[in-house]
Amino acid sequence: KIADGQWEPSEWGAFVGMEAGVVELAGLHKDIPQSVMDKIAAAQKAMAAGEMSPFDGPVYKQDGSVAVPEGERISDGALWEMDYLVKGAIGTLPSQ
Repeated sequence: KIADGQWEPSEWGAFVGMEAGVVELAGLHKDIPQSVMDKIAAAQKAMAAGEMSPFDGPVYKQDGSVAVPEGERISDGALWEMDYLVKGAIGTLPSQ
């Protein structure tokens, strides 16, 4: 893109993932039922198409407060600035 004069910088950099084939699930256990595998495949397809994101709200912080409200999607900037663990995560972040 740079050589062709097509590249445009982004404030938050490039988040490439399933749509570019950079991120995928691997190592799923053979005992996972086919019905669950089908749901996983459908979710992967929806994420690659931009129809769904693991960052769609509601997303709760570890302390139970809302990080991303219902019906919203976290922005790239908020991902870069993320300074909390999500609900269900075990552990703590280093102090700054």
